[in-house]
Amino acid sequence: AGQISSCSLGLVGIARARRPLRSAMYPVLLVGSVSLLLALASFQGSSPTRLLRDSPPKGIRARRRVLIVQIDDRELGAPVKGEVEFWKYSAAINRQYARNHGYDYKYITFRDVPEGRHGAWAHVAIVRELLASQAYDYVMKLDSDAMFSTLVPLEAMIDFSPLERGEKDVVLAIDAMYYDLYECPQVHNLTSIERRCVADGRNLETVHIANADRCSSWFSVDAWSRGLHLGELRGLGNEELEEQWSGSWARSGLSELPPGATRRVFDEYGLSRRRQDLLNGGWWRDASTVPALTAFGAFNSGVYLAKASPASIALFDDWWSVPNKVCDGPSVAPRFETALQHLTSGEASRGACAATSAAEEVRNAFTLRPDGLEPLSCADRSLQDYLAGAGAGGSPLYEQPALSLVLPEHMSRVEAYDAWDFNGPFSKVVWHPVGSAKQWRSTVQWFDQLLRQQQRQQRDGR
Repeated sequence: AGQISSCSLGLVGIARARRPLRSAMYPVLLVGSVSLLLALASFQGSSPTRLLRDSPPKGIRARRRVLIVQIDDRELGAPVKGEVEFWKYSAAINRQYARNHGYDYKYITFRDVPEGRHGAWAHVAIVRELLASQAYDYVMKLDSDAMFSTLVPLEAMIDFSPLERGEKDVVLAIDAMYYDLYECPQVHNLTSIERRCVADGRNLETVHIANADRCSSWFSVDAWSRGLHLGELRGLGNEELEEQWSGSWARSGLSELPPGATRRVFDEYGLSRRRQDLLNGGWWRDASTVPALTAFGAFNSGVYLAKASPASIALFDDWWSVPNKVCDGPSVAPRFETALQHLTSGEASRGACAATSAAEEVRNAFTLRPDGLEPLSCADRSLQDYLAGAGAGGSPLYEQPALSLVLPEHMSRVEAYDAWDFNGPFSKVVWHPVGSAKQWRSTVQWFDQLLRQQQRQQRDGR
């Protein structure tokens, strides 16, 4: 347990032959040169932080065979000039956490992704193969910018009993946008959402939420009132969010929900009812749901825990197949038609800003695609490319929308957790910085702080 390895997986790109990967699947992982590199030595030399070399403390035993894995196209030992190498900090923190609690840890690198998909799809193929290998009971995947902010074992933060009883197979965090774009307006009827064009010559679309002070979880009430440009993902609103969690770290060394967040509203409604809402699928069935929620997806794919079971493998196979199965000839396949009505209608794709010569550079705040593009369609393959994260009109959230599209048929096997309890910039389990903040020099002190507290726990034998 706790061993770090860097596996160079030569994923075979098959961009020209667009065909689904079947169960022997993923020519994937034609592990071109599957060499297990002990990258620790080079990692220590190039990283600003250090990892301990020794084995896990005596007496630590994992009750289950758990693998914590991070998957990236950057080698840990490769020097990078002028950047905060957040993925190296993250790997150091997560490896130490795994060692402290008797879990295995791997950092896996890849080159190309099958079918020419965006690199964010690599983890879907790789985790599927890890589950099928039966080498582990559970695989927990974290994005390369996500790191454990807790000192307690997973068993203290995640209820494994439904997984052990065979009732559930996958643990996912609800995406933070679900609360603000669906639960607040559609379930609690406390807010309303409007898309506007900023009238200052910038041709910038924004999303406004009226009465955000009554129900909000993600951005601040002031930010929603002014309007956020969700289509730019790293633009307006995210800077403010970054400043909010940096402020919380400066005050207490811990993440906390942003000022104005109505945690009480969500807690009073309760996670059990929220899980039932997700099982019923109102967010994708309701024609009045804001298209931006379909673009983001109801679940976050940055961090998840999957059991090595046939049901988990079936979910990953289905997830991978979405870009290939979303269309039935020139039409959207019936299975996905209702959910995708939010992205394929002309109304959703029409920009709030008047067309200009630079319209293609303006991103639609509801669909997250450039305004100059036609509505998503099977006929021109734009819908398939959008879900694969490919091309000029590919989803800026890459594989995440496909996950939410496929989940309705698997939802009974999924255990959902609130974002603040599992994964996010304000989470108590995994700290997942948003936007460019992970590359700020001022953030390095918190990376170091997290690593020190993990190392201190090992030294103290707690």
